[in-house]
Amino acid sequence: MLFKRSETTEKKKTTCFPDTEKKDGNHLHVHESVASVQAVLKRSRELGVSMTIFLTALFMMAINEEMSKMQKKKPVVLMVPVNLRKFFPSLSMLNFFNWIEPGYNFTTQDQSFEAILKYTKEFFETELTKEKMSAHISELLALELHPILRLAPLELKNLCIQAGAKYSEKNTTAIFSNMSAVKMHASYVPYIERFGVYTNTPKFELCLCSFQDKLSFAFTSRYDTVNIERNFYRLLKEQGIASEKVKPEFPKTDEPSEQEMKVYKIYSFLCIAIVAAMLVTECNFHPRIRWTLFTAGGVVTMWIASSIGFFKRYNLLKNAMWQLFVGTIICFIWDALTGWHSWSVDLVLPIMSVSTLTAMFVIAKVRKCPVREYLIYEIMAAGYGLILPGILLLCKVVKNPTVSMFGALICFLFLVAVILFKGREFKEEMQKNLHV
Repeated sequence: MLFKRSETTEKKKTTCFPDTEKKDGNHLHVHESVASVQAVLKRSRELGVSMTIFLTALFMMAINEEMSKMQKKKPVVLMVPVNLRKFFPSLSMLNFFNWIEPGYNFTTQDQSFEAILKYTKEFFETELTKEKMSAHISELLALELHPILRLAPLELKNLCIQAGAKYSEKNTTAIFSNMSAVKMHASYVPYIERFGVYTNTPKFELCLCSFQDKLSFAFTSRYDTVNIERNFYRLLKEQGIASEKVKPEFPKTDEPSEQEMKVYKIYSFLCIAIVAAMLVTECNFHPRIRWTLFTAGGVVTMWIASSIGFFKRYNLLKNAMWQLFVGTIICFIWDALTGWHSWSVDLVLPIMSVSTLTAMFVIAKVRKCPVREYLIYEIMAAGYGLILPGILLLCKVVKNPTVSMFGALICFLFLVAVILFKGREFKEEMQKNLHV
């Protein structure tokens, strides 16, 4: 979410926007316009509905106009976040919301604006109740408070949540989020022109927020097309509401630039070419020493490690944790494919765990990171270097236990030191990040 102070923009009326069909999955495209709050409110009241219901109906109609015959067999379903503070008092500064999913099948239902508006109004009145919100919250809390699920590490929970979100969003066409009115202290008002809000989601989304008499519409999408926005503003104009396009301004992001991604793609192509050449050589010449397969495996290993470093380079602590986790798994695979001499568990695992823990400590000190910024990564690295070697020792997988035992000892002593000297922060991080 981004709230920003906008500079004065050129007052230029727009009736339609350029239409392009270029597909681009690497960048988020934002198209923003503003309208009069009073004009939208006036029209909504004339129709006997709220602003959110009025704009939800228009948004679904705008999407339907761009759907193919095959797509129109399914309903247009919007995910609409709901601010739970309107139902349950809360002083939390964190997100506190639920959502509803109004859907309309334009093939089987009346396509007139009046019918769509009536359906949307009835849906909101039925779903936006304290009882419905409470039932949904109870379902989610039952999962969070499950005694077994509470013990699962945060990374595993995140993977499960992402998988669930991917599955559930298949039935969602787009997202419509109304952030409502932004209120500021009177002394700040003369210096603020408007507020804009955008969110980064894989789905097509429309975000709203208002300040004074300026209502900001921000469409975000992974596709460089403005067809739906064009339809929406045309429908808005048909309701007697004019809109004006503005140029959004963004802070610099940590995402790879286009040039950096080009270099990375060239590097990936060269790695693939080398691996393919080695496999073809292996199939045709069958060398006695399988140097071709070793070369191909080495290139794949180098590509995986460098890719992690490239995409995680803005967070060195997270980068180190990923390198430890993925690096040890790759070594296990190498050891297994070369006859299992147990060097991966005897030497690599304890040495990498202690080295990663040391590197994290040095990075945190050099960069003067706050305790809450680096502590969770150090706890994860120490836990990984203690629990996994311990399990392998108990299962007698480790042939030469000396290095593993000393590595596990160092990780254990580090965790003891954290509990003794950073006990409060340790408890907070366990509750916040691991949900235990």
